[in-house]
Amino acid sequence: MPPTPRYAALRESLSALAYDLAAFIQAKWTGDWAASPPAIGIHYSYWDLKALPAYSNARDELSKIPGIADKYPAYGLDKPIGMFLELVVGSIPSPSYLEKAIEFWWSRFESFLDAQVVPVRLFVGLGNFKADRAEYRLNAEFAIRYMEDKSLDQIIEAEVAEPIPLPFEGTGVYHRIHGLIQIDFSVPATRDSLESHLYTNECIRRMLAAEHTLRLSTFGRIVVGPWVPICNASFPVDRVSAFGAPEEADRFDEPAVQLDPDGWARFQALHTLVANLVPREAFIARARTPVQRRFNSAISRFAETFDQGYWESVVVDLVIVMESLLTPNKQGGRMQLALAASNLLGTSPPECREIFDNIAAMYKLRNSSVHGEPMTHEEWDKNILKIAQTAGSPAQSLDDGARAYAFEAMRDYARRTISAMLHLSNAGRDPSSELTHHLHRLHLNPELRTAIQTEARTYPLASRPPPSVG
Repeated sequence: MPPTPRYAALRESLSALAYDLAAFIQAKWTGDWAASPPAIGIHYSYWDLKALPAYSNARDELSKIPGIADKYPAYGLDKPIGMFLELVVGSIPSPSYLEKAIEFWWSRFESFLDAQVVPVRLFVGLGNFKADRAEYRLNAEFAIRYMEDKSLDQIIEAEVAEPIPLPFEGTGVYHRIHGLIQIDFSVPATRDSLESHLYTNECIRRMLAAEHTLRLSTFGRIVVGPWVPICNASFPVDRVSAFGAPEEADRFDEPAVQLDPDGWARFQALHTLVANLVPREAFIARARTPVQRRFNSAISRFAETFDQGYWESVVVDLVIVMESLLTPNKQGGRMQLALAASNLLGTSPPECREIFDNIAAMYKLRNSSVHGEPMTHEEWDKNILKIAQTAGSPAQSLDDGARAYAFEAMRDYARRTISAMLHLSNAGRDPSSELTHHLHRLHLNPELRTAIQTEARTYPLASRPPPSVG
């Protein structure tokens, strides 16, 4: 495609620079171009690029394009030039294809320079995950996709124009996923969109809201990661990079998250509430109000337990999560916490009894760790088995899958506590001494209990999948 008239001089100068670069690489490098196309940082550098004869002319022509000076300061004009040349020389099997590569990338480069917005697609891998349909879509921006068993590498290859600076190159890890979170949004192209931090904060903010909400909506130990932001896939202006890659997608001995219509309804109800907690500047730890800080702390601590094993620290963190929301301001201990949780979350007498007994047991485990009186292995195992059995597991030993189920049941009490308290806060009942006072006495006031449980959107424990043995 011929360049538009206002870009003709720029294309001529960049073509000359591309040929200069190809000649420089050939004179310096004797490797197999077809097997390993030249890459910046390996076969040439930006300093090499700036020293080429045609560079200053290309830079001058780019600076004449309307609006470019507003996006890129004088010292930053090398970035769009460097990206164009990197894509050109990196996408051909030999220098003889140079003109074809320039032709291929030129229209995309023009579109990039003219664009008012830069599209961003964010992928977040999901492991230990199942769903009853291929896609659950929240809106035009957000969807959760189920693919049973697939390589994230293949998905990225299908999304990004060649060549792809592979995010997984050299890691030796095959990133197999069972699903993914897909988020599509755009950032204004009025600034230097080659600076990744201009969209990374937006990615993190959306990613945290999505993964936190998914963990809060469904029972099971989901594996989240890696997250992969792709900026301007048709003209990849920044390298495709993977962050936070998990060691494995499967957790064969632990309950998988199963997204179904009920779980999706919980997700939809929670997503806006959770998203409103994430600060606009994702790297800032503090939220706007004490209540938001309390919820942010609880949700973050809850999320961190997914990356821990079967350790005392998990139980301690889960109890802290529930204490911070159900008994704030140091209101009471073991019995007060167990009573508040059972009154709020229990939807039947058996559920209330399960929740009360198991949270009291969790508090006992928490005390043994916090107060420097650790249990013996035998005592610890006995308590964990008892929690699993109280939660409905028929297992007679921890070898029958009871350990994993016990930890997921404990995590579920914290999950449902956060969810219920978020809905209560949205209805005007923030975590407070007054609310705790009510929660301790709900069993004595059926009308208040119905009102609070309705506001909290309490879900029965029956929504958990049945425990398995073996």
